[in-house]
Amino acid sequence: MSLRVKIVLAITCLSLSAGLAGWAWFLGQQGLDKADKWSSVFGSIASVLLGIAGLIFGVLSWFQTRSSQPIDSSDPGHGTRNSFNVQAGRDAYTAEKMFFGHSRNESSKGPDPDLDSRE
Repeated sequence: MSLRVKIVLAITCLSLSAGLAGWAWFLGQQGLDKADKWSSVFGSIASVLLGIAGLIFGVLSWFQTRSSQPIDSSDPGHGTRNSFNVQAGRDAYTAEKMFFGHSRNESSKGPDPDLDSRE
């Protein structure tokens, strides 16, 4: 995580904490009945705003996944949404290590007798 992201997160957390402390102080000054009413109004407004933000986020995500991508028909398997950009070296090494601890050469020798023994 970069320093800039850490600073933004720290400022956001401090701002939210200060806002919550201010809200608690304000409600403490209002008395029980008025504080209950204020909290209901604030909760309703916050839930509507967060609901609208969630809908907007969902629609934008849906449009992004459904956006048309040019497909190169001369090169099958490339240019489609289901293709992967594999970089030789790092990705090949990672794929080799993710093959359940066996290399491809070992897996072609046949099943592992330790894994197949069911007593």
